[in-house]
Amino acid sequence: MKRSPSTPIVNLRLPVNTQGVDWICSDLHGQFPVLKEVLKEVEFNDQTDRLILLGDLIDRGPSSLETLSWVLSAPFCFSVMGNHELLFWASTYHPELIEKHLRLGGEWSSSLSLTGLAPIKPDTDTPLNCCLS
Repeated sequence: MKRSPSTPIVNLRLPVNTQGVDWICSDLHGQFPVLKEVLKEVEFNDQTDRLILLGDLIDRGPSSLETLSWVLSAPFCFSVMGNHELLFWASTYHPELIEKHLRLGGEWSSSLSLTGLAPIKPDTDTPLNCCLS
């Protein structure tokens, strides 16, 4: 698939982790208790290790909000936006997508209040183009 030149890509280059281990995980789907258990099992060190998440942090599982809050506040955690996060974000701007998000496991978000929250905006002046099929 050819990418349009107007579509921004955030390219974050992490320096080599010489102090600890880089762990990569995907598709948490709100299973925060399971993540915590696995990190404990592998003796994850939040002072030296890094956790790189490949999207789909939310929806389907019982702890989507807790998962998202933890990821956003953990300085050792890096993540890309998966299709579930994109749909959650897009539905705040396009109400016609709310029903689709709910069908895909987003019922946890129906009780959230977005009042007073700053809009999420890419760190670029280039318009964000996305496709939700």
